Amino acid sequence: MVGLALVAAVVPVTGVAGATGSKTVTLEDIAFAPRSLSVSKATKVAFAFRDDGTTHNVTSTTRRRFKTIADRASGLVSRTFTRAGTYRFECTLHPGMTGRIIVR
Repeated sequence: MVGLALVAAVVPVTGVAGATGSKTVTLEDIAFAPRSLSVSKATKVAFAFRDDGTTHNVTSTTRRRFKTIADRASGLVSRTFTRAGTYRFECTLHPGMTGRIIVR
C-alpha cells in the first residue's frame, strides 16, 4: 500500500495506478485524498478512515456504482474496480466532501 500526502479539500489531486494492484483514498480533515484517482481495471482501492474519530461514509453518486461503505470512524474498507468508467462518490454526512475514481 502506498501512503498518500494530505491535501486540502479544494485542491484536486490525481493519482495513477499501474496495470493492477492497489491504491488508497484517505478520509481525513473532512476530505478525500486524493479527490480524483485514475486506475487500471482490477485495481483494489482501499478507503482509509483516519479523521480522528469523525464518522464518514462513501456513497456512489453516479450511474457507475459500487457498494456503499456505511458510516464509520476508523478502519480500512476496499473495493475492486473491474469495469471501465468514472465512479463519483461523496460522504453524505459532510456536504462538499466528494471524489471520483476513473477506471481505464
